[in-house]
Amino acid sequence: MKKTAVEWLIDEIKFARNLCDEPSAEMDIWHTLDVLIAKGEEAKEREKESHRKTYHQGLNSNFQDFEQYYSETFNID
Repeated sequence: MKKTAVEWLIDEIKFARNLCDEPSAEMDIWHTLDVLIAKGEEAKEREKESHRKTYHQGLNSNFQDFEQYYSETFNID
């Protein structure tokens, strides 16, 4: 199953939060924010690539509509 860019970003934020919870972690808030901003930029690129793929798939698609495509692509009921 594919992840949307938003799902991927949420997982990355949770991972960063877990790192901050470690007693041995010496990450300060500024570093954490910098990491999250970088992850946000990466999510934007992932989203752009997802749209690019969707556009090209749409040109040769057998899907009847967007909801069918989204449900089948991301395994969402």
